[in-house]
Order: sequence, then structure tokens, then C-alpha cells
Amino acid sequence: GANSESVTIKRDATDPTVTATASPLPNFFGWNNTNVTVSFTGTDAMSGIAYCTPDEVLSLEGEGISVSGTCTDYAGNVSELATVSGIDIDKTPPTVTVTGVADGAVYILGDVPVAGCETVDGLSGVLDEATLTLTGGTIDGTGSFTATCSGAVDFAGNTSPDVAVGYKVIPPQMAIGSIIDDIEELRKLDILNDGLAVSLTTKLELARKILDIGRKTRTAVNLLQAFINEVQSLVGEG
Repeated sequence: GANSESVTIKRDATDPTVTATASPLPNFFGWNNTNVTVSFTGTDAMSGIAYCTPDEVLSLEGEGISVSGTCTDYAGNVSELATVSGIDIDKTPPTVTVTGVADGAVYILGDVPVAGCETVDGLSGVLDEATLTLTGGTIDGTGSFTATCSGAVDFAGNTSPDVAVGYKVIPPQMAIGSIIDDIEELRKLDILNDGLAVSLTTKLELARKILDIGRKTRTAVNLLQAFINEVQSLVGEG
């Protein structure tokens, strides 16, 4: 009758829409080298958005990572899943190793290994190999050297720190001198008798003198070979 009231009924049966985004964007090669945040935003023309899946922060390294989420409106309608897939994260720079020479090693001139760089990356891969820089030493090739490998970069943009190895190169004469010292030490310990010690030392001292002069190198080599032969003949005799 006269006192009837009108009632307004609101009805929303339409699902909201949802958009998933990842930030920051990957680099040119499709990789990120920092955490990636995936966020979800929704739109709803009727009742409005009440809730969306919270942001997810991806901090672990990996390849082909996917994250999905939804949004819900105030009427309780849930959107379809929105997915960001193919997220690639690599935070670790390549592993760089100096090859050929060892840190703290002493090499004899003429028998020095070739220094080099090895670059390995287990996730995004090596974009730029480390390059070698040799510093130190004297004009004759002896002295203290530093082999440095630098500039390694992976496809995610991670740059490796420089890796350096220090070593020394000595002339043969210096190496011979250290062996003479060793023979004298063995003589003092009665491991070598005086006669053997003199026989061995004489060959070395003569070879060293010839090398110092810088002439008749073949003669010096023959003397050193004779020294080696004599030492080998003594091995096993105590």
C-alpha cells in the first residue's frame, strides 16, 4: 500500500581482469642480475577490486621461473590466473682462473709456462672472456711477474673481479746456485760424502761460469746433463 519502500539490489557477476608485471625488466639477453618483483593489478567496472595476490620477490637464481596470481572483486568474483613466465636470474659473476703459472712459483728462464685465463659461468654463460695482462720483470725476462685476468662478463651483466697470480723467473745460474747450496747441506748432514759432493758441485759451478759468460751454452748443457746422470745413479743408494 501507501507505506511500501523501494529496495535497490546491486549485482556484479563479472570477473575482474588482472595484469601481472615483472620489475625490473630483463636486459638485452633476457637476464636479470638482481631480485625481480612480480606484482598483480586488477580492474573491475562494477564492485571494484578488493584484493590481489601480493607482490612476490624472486631472490633465488634460476632459469625459466614463473609466477601466477589473481585479483578478487568486492562481489567475490575471482579473475583468471595471470602469469609471468621465463624469468631468468643470474647474480653470480663468472669464475676466472689464471692458468699455466702458479701463485708464488719460481720458474727458470727458458722453461716458464705460458700464462692464460680460463672463464667459466654456470648459468647465463660467458659473454666476454677474461683477458690476460702480464706486468713486471726485466728486459731479459727475469724478475717478479704478475699475471692478471680481468674483464670477464656473463650474459646477465655480472662482471668478475680481477684475479692475479705472482711468480718469479730466475736465470739458470741462480737456480744452479740454490742446488749447490742443497748439496752443501747434504754434505753437512753426512748424506753425501765429500768426494761425491765435490764431484757434483764441480759440474754445477763450471756450468754456472759458462752461463755467466754467455758463451758455449752447449757445453753448459752437457755439464748439467752429466750432473743429472750422476744424481740419478745415486738415487736408491741412500
